[in-house]
Amino acid sequence: MLSIRNVDPNHSIMVTAVRYYDTDGKLLRDDNAARTLAPLASTEVFVEFKDEQGGTGAKFIVVWQADVAVNPPLVESVNAHFTGTQLTVFTSRGQSIK
Repeated sequence: MLSIRNVDPNHSIMVTAVRYYDTDGKLLRDDNAARTLAPLASTEVFVEFKDEQGGTGAKFIVVWQADVAVNPPLVESVNAHFTGTQLTVFTSRGQSIK
């Protein structure tokens, strides 16, 4: 799951695209459905565990904008895997790119 959080307490942001790439950098999905995140609101993008298209180096690019200067959103992936009674979970924080 990809979590996108508007961490600005005063202003909304607009997420204009979420692009999903595989290990080799090939675009798998391009969600251009714009969504507005109110101050401190969140949204997510879910990828099924059974989806192996992305591979071990799958990645997302989140395109966002705001009308005024804001705190940049917090973007993290949350990965969970159940095996019997065991659960493995890890997170990975996004970083800004141009």
